[in-house]
Amino acid sequence: MSWGNNNRTDVYSTKIKTYEEALAHEASVKPIRGKTIKPLHRRRDTHLTIRKRTGFNFEGEEVVIKMYETDIVKYRPNGDIYVNIDGWVSMTTCQVLTDVLGADFHKYNNRMWVRCDIPESYTPHALPIDAHAPNIFRVNMSNTLEFQNYKYPVVHTLSRQAANIVRKQYKSFRQYLTNNFKLRSDNGVTCTFEVNEFVHAFEIDDVYGMPRLPNVQVVGNKWTSKKAITHYMALITNDGLGHKTEDFYKAVLTTVGGNRHAVTLKQLLKILDDCILYHHRDTVFVKKQVTTGAWAKDNYLRFIG
Repeated sequence: MSWGNNNRTDVYSTKIKTYEEALAHEASVKPIRGKTIKPLHRRRDTHLTIRKRTGFNFEGEEVVIKMYETDIVKYRPNGDIYVNIDGWVSMTTCQVLTDVLGADFHKYNNRMWVRCDIPESYTPHALPIDAHAPNIFRVNMSNTLEFQNYKYPVVHTLSRQAANIVRKQYKSFRQYLTNNFKLRSDNGVTCTFEVNEFVHAFEIDDVYGMPRLPNVQVVGNKWTSKKAITHYMALITNDGLGHKTEDFYKAVLTTVGGNRHAVTLKQLLKILDDCILYHHRDTVFVKKQVTTGAWAKDNYLRFIG
């Protein structure tokens, strides 16, 4: 992955690395006629401005760069540089920060990252930007940006031993699901389900269209109902007291959901396994801190949310 965008022909501003440079740049910019707004770079870019402001918890004035409604960079007299993106993880924000501060800000895996130095090392590290809290930087002796309150990225790994233990709890339903598929399949590859099956099993009166079932097919997604997955897991749990066949049957139909045409056994088992992992996420996933200085992708992030 390349850091920064070398193909861009336009920049948002000249680099402003220090408080003194920020003061000088702010003083050199004339306000737009009839207003107090000072554009940071081009006169037409009124969404990106620079201004001075008296601080509440420090002495002197800070210089603030504002992008739309967010004060994204604040230069303090003591040398601290505060970066606050207020949740806006966008390529435009990355480009502005890269142009202004001189470090490479980049969007990766729905997070903003920066490649810069850290206090105990002059080797550039790829580090995540906190989207909802201040990120504090300073310029070091090498005249490069240094991340003061950085946090190493944390990813999740799957404990296969723990995952296999929880999977055994649903062995009976997995076998039931497999047998049900084999009975339905004419070619051993796919099978189909009739709308009436869903209507009768869930006692739904609407026979003119596909009933709306609890969505358990995209686990960890903000559109997925956690309550629906909890109910689904209750249907397939073997509690040792014996399970009603109708519960397993309802669970099969819930697993199928809207994919009732030409669904494969592999698809059904994948949905089942995803639900098991999501339901037991606190048990099967382990946090791991990445301290290598490389950008990190969390392959299991969708199960954690």
